[in-house]
Amino acid sequence: MLGPYLSMRSFSVLVPVYNEEENIERLLVSIYAQDLAPSRVIVFDDGSTDSTPKILERLSKDLGFEVRRTRGIGKPSILNLAFRELDTSYVVVVDSDVILPRRFFRDLFVCGGGSDLIYSWYITISRGAIGSMYRFFSLAFDGDARVGGLYKAPGCCFAISRNIYKRLYIPPGVERDDAYIYLYSKYILKAKVRFCRCTKVYLVDRKVGLKLAARRYSRSKAPIKGVDPYYVKMEGWVDWLWLVRRLFEVGKKDPLGFLSYISLRPILKLYRLLGGLSIEERWRP
Repeated sequence: MLGPYLSMRSFSVLVPVYNEEENIERLLVSIYAQDLAPSRVIVFDDGSTDSTPKILERLSKDLGFEVRRTRGIGKPSILNLAFRELDTSYVVVVDSDVILPRRFFRDLFVCGGGSDLIYSWYITISRGAIGSMYRFFSLAFDGDARVGGLYKAPGCCFAISRNIYKRLYIPPGVERDDAYIYLYSKYILKAKVRFCRCTKVYLVDRKVGLKLAARRYSRSKAPIKGVDPYYVKMEGWVDWLWLVRRLFEVGKKDPLGFLSYISLRPILKLYRLLGGLSIEERWRP
């Protein structure tokens, strides 16, 4: 049962997008193919320079979603704007580089059971050696709770209740907006959190180069602005003995991914340190 909190289809879908011409149509079609329909779908296009605006204009006429235009304000500011405007019981935040399975919304809310923050998991669809590493990572961490909350709470697709998003403000310029939302909501706003690892989206990754992968790695290690480091330490732990066993277990099923993971992770770290790379990406590609 979905429960009384969804008896009136009281959830909206928010899609921040920037230069996502390759996948945005597939995502929107998958949203409208759900067996549980949202009351509103809003797409924020943050100054895309590819064909994304034209695709959105065409699809909005056919599918009926709303489009907002912003100019390079970044994902945190887009979330703040949307949270002030929306008033449904839940907002489902969906990154523009994913595809939703047919029953995703229904399964997410059934699993969530009325929690304030409901997180899904993801399966990476990637190309190339680095893409294989990301796919292996998503499989290795799938389905087990012996990792901290920062690993179990990806920002690619999650639901947040009105009780939380109306009180949440994300500081502009936060690099790890997904981690900020999780930590601030849990420890400051006292949100009830539910991890639904059985509910997955498909993360469609473009072919990733070494420099971009190093920036992603750097981003994951960046401090979380406005959050007590104590909370980060509490939620960033991993059972390392379990992790080693898990890597070899999944590696038997995906030897190419395992080889990519163990060889490229140290290379990325060294490349980042020697190259002095800064975090420049406002959007997760």
